[in-house]
Amino acid sequence: MPVEQIPHQQTGSLVAGNRLLAPEQRSGQARPDRANSLTCGHRACRGCGEALGARWVVDAALRATGNRLIAVNATGCLEVFSTPYPQSAWQLPWLHSLFGNAPAVATGVAAALRATGRADVRVLGQGGDGGTVDIGFGCLSGMFERNDDVLYVCYDNEAYMNTGVQRSGATPAAARTATTQAVGTEPGNVFGQGKNLPAIAMAHEIPYVATATVADLRDLEAKVTRAMDVQGARYLHVLVPCPLGWGSEAHDTIRLARLATQCGLFPVLEAAYGEVTAATRIRRRVPVEGTCAGSPGTPTCSGHASGPTWSPVSRRRPIGTSPGTACWPHRHPRRWPDGDPVRHHARLGVEPDQSDRRLARRATRLPRPVSALCRRVPRRRERP
Repeated sequence: MPVEQIPHQQTGSLVAGNRLLAPEQRSGQARPDRANSLTCGHRACRGCGEALGARWVVDAALRATGNRLIAVNATGCLEVFSTPYPQSAWQLPWLHSLFGNAPAVATGVAAALRATGRADVRVLGQGGDGGTVDIGFGCLSGMFERNDDVLYVCYDNEAYMNTGVQRSGATPAAARTATTQAVGTEPGNVFGQGKNLPAIAMAHEIPYVATATVADLRDLEAKVTRAMDVQGARYLHVLVPCPLGWGSEAHDTIRLARLATQCGLFPVLEAAYGEVTAATRIRRRVPVEGTCAGSPGTPTCSGHASGPTWSPVSRRRPIGTSPGTACWPHRHPRRWPDGDPVRHHARLGVEPDQSDRRLARRATRLPRPVSALCRRVPRRRERP
């Protein structure tokens, strides 16, 4: 069953610490003896949801197994920022594999432990959505079919963030990336493409499948603990917003993950042997448009593509746009004849010039980037 939701007023000012809760209700991150498996010194971006989710997942797995755990990590953001050779921020036995064979390597580690009589040591495989949904999909499906005793965790930020925000099989429809259509009547990712990997894992009828987000720490920890009590193949899909790829603020990571569940785009559930056993109900549903615009109930810009477009966005997005929006700031729509500058420039067949960028920056009241301040050119004097 899902973890019982605790009202905000019962958690105190430090929500992660849960200082006003009873000791048995507090999260593992509130305990002074927590493992801190991903310690300080890593090079993740500010507000990285993947770093947060990985630390919570591995800490919960270590606590559930009595620190008898081996982690196998696929290539990706998590591996790049946590283990720049010869350094490592991991505080447990940790292996790095290729981009697409982490499930196979984890299966080999589990088989070696079983052959040497170390059945008490558990194996955790982890990777991003690119290495799980796309490149490593074949190895993962084989692990499911063999029912290998491995818990595999996918940290889903919905694009290849490490290599420049390219589309992956987990990118939602109409979302903007560096490799999706930038302009036109239907910009963003094409509807009907991609994979629903939790549903595919359920189709394999493995013992345990669950989805979670970094917005609910206690629910995530409970699912990891429950997965470690199960023998056989297990799969956990965790939504981890990426401020760099989504174009969001660092302090909005938890909020965006919560909005994704409250608008129904990312269901949070548990399943056993192909049957859904529990699901987290939406207390108060918010519109998808409000999630796209960055705040509940806020309408999106004109010309914004319909559908789940709240993430991710290209790093080449217009300055000041909110996550997933397919247009420039909508505070001054009359500056362009078509109302929407993307549609306007697409009709003209030209790229937005610097004057449009300055207007967009001025409209959103954002400070000038540091790079612009460093490239000051002395003003030329006018001749008499």
